[in-house]
Amino acid sequence: MKTAFETRYNPPGFMKYQYANDLFNTKQGDSSVDDFCAKMPKLGREVNASVEMLHFAVINGLKPDIRNHVTRTQPTTWNDLVQHARIGEMCSPVAPPTDPTLAVKLEVIQDQLKQLTTASKERSPPARNVARRQFVLQVARTPVLEADRHGQHRR
Repeated sequence: MKTAFETRYNPPGFMKYQYANDLFNTKQGDSSVDDFCAKMPKLGREVNASVEMLHFAVINGLKPDIRNHVTRTQPTTWNDLVQHARIGEMCSPVAPPTDPTLAVKLEVIQDQLKQLTTASKERSPPARNVARRQFVLQVARTPVLEADRHGQHRR
């Protein structure tokens, strides 16, 4: 019965190789330190990795700036490793989002601004025409002088 159970539920040898490969080649990527550090012991248990091997695998898989922080602190326990990795994560710079659609949207907005400025320049008269119109309006508003009987002009 025990043999049947182990045959059914213990992974075959080639699967242990796969788990070991996953353990030493898994990278943190976009996941948080907590998520990454929670996943790694599961992979370590599948291949019966020692605590020291698990530490090496986790440090190897961390993002470079976090890894540098952790290796400088030289943690001796799992909790120290996780704690220093969290600190390294908080201190690491955040990369700006690289959304290609954002650049396209910005370009469209710039084109719209160019069209609006061009359209407003076409609608507004040149400056000399504006000055001439203002002069004509001032003359039109000026009261007409009338001549009285004696040739005197008055308003």
